[in-house]
Amino acid sequence: MLIGEVAKKSGLSKDGIRHYESLGLLHSKPIQAGSRTYRDYDDTTLERLMIISLAKRLHFSLKELVDPLNQILSDTVSREERASVLADKVKEIDAKIAELTAARDLLKIFVKNPDKSFVDARLKEMGLWLE
Repeated sequence: MLIGEVAKKSGLSKDGIRHYESLGLLHSKPIQAGSRTYRDYDDTTLERLMIISLAKRLHFSLKELVDPLNQILSDTVSREERASVLADKVKEIDAKIAELTAARDLLKIFVKNPDKSFVDARLKEMGLWLE
């Protein structure tokens, strides 16, 4: 399938598809047609794009997807290995949630008492004050 067809079926731009390929998330074969070279994407391309879309919604970065995506689609990953990759991501998201919750709680304190002296004192207590 040529890039135009992949773009139409996936809703992605050709540039987005090329970007995913440059990262190693997609694979194609060159096809010579006269003086032009086209890229032929195999049948797994749309499936890979659906998995990429889901992974992005689950906060995986594109770069950290390359190896797991290739392994998962080649059926070389056990259920346990797949679960481990996902569990690691859950831990990472939990840590981000804890960080954001702490930031929100601190901001709520500052909303209740926005006086500069109060804010400065709290920042000093936290070791965030630069003198």
